[in-house]
Amino acid sequence: MRELQGSQMEVVNKIHTKTSDVMNELHTQTVSRAKIELFVCLTALLLILRTVFGLSRHWYTNRMLKVALLALYTLPSHLITHTLGLMEEAGEVLLHSELFPIWATFLMIFFKSSGYFSDYSLDDRISYSWEHLLRNILLAKMLIFSVTNSWVFWVVTTIFGVMCLFLFVKLKDNGKAKSLLTARGYDLQRSTKLISDYMSSEHQTSDPCNLDPIQMRGYNYVVRGEETIWVNGSPLEITDEVVTVGKVWACQGWLLSSTGGDEDGKLKDICLSFSLYKLLSLRFCSYSLPKEAHKKLWKLIRNGLLAEKNGYERAFRVIELELSFLFDSFYTKYPFIFHPGRWKLKLMEISLFFIGSLVMIVLCFTPHHSNAPQDKSKPATSGGLSSDVIVTSLILMACAGVELVQLILIATSEWTKVSLLCKYIRTNSWQGNKRIEKLIGRICRTQLLKPWERKLRQYSLLESHGYTPPRWVCIPAKAGYIHRVREGKKQSTPAKLSSEVKEAVFHSLNSNLGVLENGEASLRLNKVAGRLSWACRLETQTRVIIVWHIATSICEHEVQISDSNFLVATRLSKYLAYLVAFSPKLLPDCPDDTEYFFDQTILQSRDMLPGCKTVEERIRKLKEIGRTVDGTGSVIYWGAQLGQQLLKDKKDPKFIWKVLAEFWAELMVYVAPSDDAKAHAENLAMGGEFVTHLWALVSLAGIKREPPVERSTIKRCRSWSN
Repeated sequence: MRELQGSQMEVVNKIHTKTSDVMNELHTQTVSRAKIELFVCLTALLLILRTVFGLSRHWYTNRMLKVALLALYTLPSHLITHTLGLMEEAGEVLLHSELFPIWATFLMIFFKSSGYFSDYSLDDRISYSWEHLLRNILLAKMLIFSVTNSWVFWVVTTIFGVMCLFLFVKLKDNGKAKSLLTARGYDLQRSTKLISDYMSSEHQTSDPCNLDPIQMRGYNYVVRGEETIWVNGSPLEITDEVVTVGKVWACQGWLLSSTGGDEDGKLKDICLSFSLYKLLSLRFCSYSLPKEAHKKLWKLIRNGLLAEKNGYERAFRVIELELSFLFDSFYTKYPFIFHPGRWKLKLMEISLFFIGSLVMIVLCFTPHHSNAPQDKSKPATSGGLSSDVIVTSLILMACAGVELVQLILIATSEWTKVSLLCKYIRTNSWQGNKRIEKLIGRICRTQLLKPWERKLRQYSLLESHGYTPPRWVCIPAKAGYIHRVREGKKQSTPAKLSSEVKEAVFHSLNSNLGVLENGEASLRLNKVAGRLSWACRLETQTRVIIVWHIATSICEHEVQISDSNFLVATRLSKYLAYLVAFSPKLLPDCPDDTEYFFDQTILQSRDMLPGCKTVEERIRKLKEIGRTVDGTGSVIYWGAQLGQQLLKDKKDPKFIWKVLAEFWAELMVYVAPSDDAKAHAENLAMGGEFVTHLWALVSLAGIKREPPVERSTIKRCRSWSN
């Protein structure tokens, strides 16, 4: 009996041991599969968010949005690589992992499609190739493993579907690689060399006395058609295939007629913006225009764009669209997609995606995969639907949705509009065809995405000088990833870029006689230069901005009126103060000097305004400081003194704000010229700036500042450590 009981116990132990081994194995398989499904879904979610936020990238300037976008741009590529590694490792354990290659391929597709922009910044172009190569190697290994672990029908069908999608990914990669090469220095130089050579003599092709900037007679700036000539290596000649600005305005078709489909001139201005974008691109390739070409462009701006009653609105719209094209050339794939002949590749992409996706749908919902799970490691719903099918369906729908959004954006993009309008000009049979004209007109007047936020970012020294960033923002460990927030740097609420501000600035630009001044000309016109011009002759433009900003803040508090000049002066004052604090690269002074002066100003304001908790108390203290004599050379004292001088005209508040509005408008134009084109291009990716619009305008017109007066070396005092 004891022997029988012992043998039974031995059998029970063996069964228990085997059962435990099987359960452990199933547990391991279940955990592995669940982990992979979690990473796949998480990556897909991040890519969806990347698509949504990427579309609004150059609209908004919120700091948290920028950080989130940086994370969404960085994390998915690493998660995909990690997920591919998990799939390869788990494929040796899990018996039924045929859908892993499909998931991996769709993730790669999703990653490419979610990239509405090619780069997060201008410096993100080199690391792409190695990451892409690693992911392709892992994906190829998975495809091979899938072939060796599947039955015949599944092998043939899967290979066909996956290869279609894999080729789709390769075409996407090719497009991205080409777009990166186009935006890279040497390739950008080659593509603009043809325009540079042509523009060196374009001004000689027309009589300066017969130029008409209203009807664009004599303006033979290239819009489209030179791309094929550049490929052939021939010099640019204006043939029937090359569309120029003059041809656009001379087109007799109803669509572009001022009495027909283009009464407001916006369709023709799309082509003008594209032509000006090509001229602005020369700045990024060390090419320059001859002096006569700049004079001709200035005549176009002054006597053409700004000649109408609301010409400032048209000028701003043209430059805004020009910068939109410039943004696309650096950060999106549009230049590659709309290169002549590339539309065939786009059609091939769509066909491969459609065929591959259709095959995957069929495979997912065949009995082999849609019924109850094949093994215990596969979770399933109460209805018996495998989790694999659910994950695959979700990824497929997400990819299809993103591709659809991309196609809609491409179809309504400004690049499509330019291509259609140029095709319309070249094709006589389209002119007079009502259906084609209405279709092109609807596409050209559809705008799904606005070019930029159209706001002026603001900074008030008196409101923010006491700001100290939270401790977690100042952690040294994050200094290599996120720029340190400096003391006193806290933005105010952005203000709308109103028509009054645009009108004042463009009026100042139009009144320019060829020599830019930092506000003294407006002071002379208002007959106050004798007592106020000293504040325009300070050591640096940074000090000029800060001193006048303090004085304007005092007047804003003491002399508030409901007037357009009040709005112009206060908004431009806070905007230029914002540039000092947050975007010093866009200003005339050396960025390091500007940051140093800003830090010194914050220290001085805290020393001279101790215990002042409210703006009213600070204004009261500044007025007291302005009545004293201070030999320290403090910008706080200078600002207070200037404010007191302005308040002497307190009986005529409209005159005070007229002086300030015209001063700030002139100073806004004065700071616009810049040789740092890269800084403006980088800023386009972060929401853009109003000063960048002015920079584009004065760059085309060839307007420059006088070189700064030689000054002594800056003596640096105490400051926060960098």
